[in-house]
Amino acid sequence: MPDSPASDRTPLLTGALHRPAAASSHPGGGASASSDISANDLTTAADGECMNDDDASAGLLACVATDTSRRSSADPATDPIEDARLRALAADTRIPPAVAFIVGNEFCERFTFYGIKAILYIYLTRYLRVASASATALVHAFNMFAYTATVFGGWLSDSHWGKFKTIVVLSLVYCCGNLVLSATAIPGVMPIDPVSGSPSVLGAVFGLGLLALGTGGIKPCVAAFGGDQFHPSQTSAITIYFSMFYFAINSGSLFSMVMTPLLRSQKCFGRDDCFPLAFGTPSLLMLVSTMIFVSGRRWYKVRPADGNVLARVWDAIKAARVERARATQRGEPIKSHWIEYASADPLFAGQEGARFLGDVRQLLRVVWVFLPLPIFWTLYDQQSSRWTSQALLMQHEVKLPFGLPEISVKPDQMQVTNALLILAFIPLFARVIYPSAHWLRDHPLRRMAIGMVLVGFSFVMASLLQWRIDGATYVAWDKAAGTMREVTSLAERASLAEIEQLKCVKGCVSVLWQVPQYIVITAGEILFSPTGLEFAFTHAPASMKSVCQSAWQLTTAVGNLLVIVVAESRLMDAAPELMFFAFCLFFAAGVFYFMSRGFAEHEADRCVSPAPGDSELEETVL
Repeated sequence: MPDSPASDRTPLLTGALHRPAAASSHPGGGASASSDISANDLTTAADGECMNDDDASAGLLACVATDTSRRSSADPATDPIEDARLRALAADTRIPPAVAFIVGNEFCERFTFYGIKAILYIYLTRYLRVASASATALVHAFNMFAYTATVFGGWLSDSHWGKFKTIVVLSLVYCCGNLVLSATAIPGVMPIDPVSGSPSVLGAVFGLGLLALGTGGIKPCVAAFGGDQFHPSQTSAITIYFSMFYFAINSGSLFSMVMTPLLRSQKCFGRDDCFPLAFGTPSLLMLVSTMIFVSGRRWYKVRPADGNVLARVWDAIKAARVERARATQRGEPIKSHWIEYASADPLFAGQEGARFLGDVRQLLRVVWVFLPLPIFWTLYDQQSSRWTSQALLMQHEVKLPFGLPEISVKPDQMQVTNALLILAFIPLFARVIYPSAHWLRDHPLRRMAIGMVLVGFSFVMASLLQWRIDGATYVAWDKAAGTMREVTSLAERASLAEIEQLKCVKGCVSVLWQVPQYIVITAGEILFSPTGLEFAFTHAPASMKSVCQSAWQLTTAVGNLLVIVVAESRLMDAAPELMFFAFCLFFAAGVFYFMSRGFAEHEADRCVSPAPGDSELEETVL
C-alpha cells in the first residue's frame, strides 16, 4: 500500500539489527528503538533541517547522533558534564504537547488519502462510466502527481515558507480538493455528457489534482516537523514519537479501507451507492484535522526556511556540463568524474566547493542504482486498479465455517488485506526471518532484489488467477431480448462488472483466492520498501539526504507513469498484461542486482562517514 504507497506504512525492520547501541536506549529495554520507526517517516536532524516523506527511518538515530556531536561545543568523550547531559537527554522520554496535534493530523490525512484511493477506481468506472483502461490510467496519474508534488513541497518548505506554513497552506488545498471531489460526486452537479450519458469527469480530475498537490506537498514536511519539536539528542523520545506516527499512518489507512467502501455502499440521491458520503466524510475529517493542527501553533518550535539543496545540486550539474565542454575544447586532461568539472565555476571553487561536489558525486552514484526501481512501483500500485478490477469479476459472498453467517466482501475492501498482512509480517520478519537469515539481513540491496522478484511472482499468480476467472461463464440481462444472455467478450465482462450488471453462473472464483497474491506482494514490499529507504538515507551524504529522498519518491511517480502508458495502449487483455508486468519486473530485478554489484565495488570511495557506533555501514551492501 504506497504512501508511497507501501513505504507510507512499512516499518524499517533492519535498523534494530544494525544499531544495537540505539536499541539499548529504548525505555522498554527489549525492543529495538529502530524497529519501532516507520520507514517512510525519514528525517534528517542535521543542521536543524528534517526532511522526510511521511516515514521514519532507523537511520534517523544515526543522523541525530551525528548532528548532536556537531552542535555540541564540548566533546563528550573528554567532558564528563557534557557527556552526562547528552546521556540524560537520550534517556528523556517526555513527548512535547505539540506532537499530539501533528500525529492527529497524520491520522486524518492518511485516512483521507487511502480512503479515496480505495474507492477511486470504482467511482471512475461505476459512476463516471470511464472505461477500465482509462480509469486505471487516471488512478495512476493521481499517484504519479502526488509523488511528484513531494519535490514541490520540499522546495517550498526549504526555500520559502518553512514546514509549518507549508503544511497549513497545502492542507487547505487538500481540503479544497476533497470538497470538490465530494460535491461533483452528487448527481446533477456536473453536466451530463451527451455521448456517454454519464457525468463529466472534469470535476473529478480537478478535485484529484488539488488532492495530489496537497498530499504530495505536505508529505516531506509533517513527520519532519514533528521531529523538529525534540532536541536532537532525545533519541528515546524521538523513537516513541515515530512509533506514534507510524501507528497513526497504519490505523488511518486501515480504518479508511474498511470504512470508506462501507460508506460508498450506502444508498443516497436515488442511487444504490453514495460516493458523496464516501468522499465527504474524509473531507470533513481533514478540515477538522487542519483546524486542530493550527490550534497547536503556540506549542510548536517553528524553524525558518534555510535554503534549497536540490537547487544547488542542479546548479552543480549544469556547471559541470558547461565546464566539461569548455575543458574538452581546450584539450585538458579528463577528470575521474564529470561532476568534478564544476570546480572551475566560482560557485563551487575552494575546499567547501570540493566537499559539496564530492557529495553530489555520491548522490549521483546512489541515484544511478535507483534507475531500475520504478518498475517495482509500476506493479505494486496496481493493487488499487488492476487488482480491484479483477476482484469485481469474482464472487463476493464468502461462506464462513462453523455455521457462521455468510458475509459479503466488497471488491475495494480487498486492499485492506495488505494493511493487515503488514502488521502480521512485521514481527515475523523482525524476530524470525532476519535473525535466522544473515545472508538476507546483512545485504540490503540483495533484500531489495529479492523483494522485486517476490512482487513479480505475485503478478504471475494474479495472471494465472485471471485466466481462471476468464474461463468462468457469465451472463447479463439483455434488455432488447428481455432475457439473460451469455457474455463471452472479456472487455464487455469488465465493463458490465464495473456497473454491477454481470453475474457468474458457472466456474465462479471466490474473491478469497486473491489472498495468496496479497501475501506474496506484502512479503516483497517489506523486503524492498523499508530497505530502500534505509539505503537511500545511509548512503546519501549528510548534506544531500533530502535530495536523495526526493529521488526515491520520484521512482514511485515514474512507476505510475509506466502504468498509464501501458494501460492506455490497450494492447493486451488483463491476464497477459499482468504476466507482462511480472516479467518486466524480473528483468528489472536482474539489472538492479548487477548494478548493485558495481555500487558495492565503489563503496570504499564513498563520501558518507558512518554514524557513531554504526560499523555495519562499513560492510558490503550486497
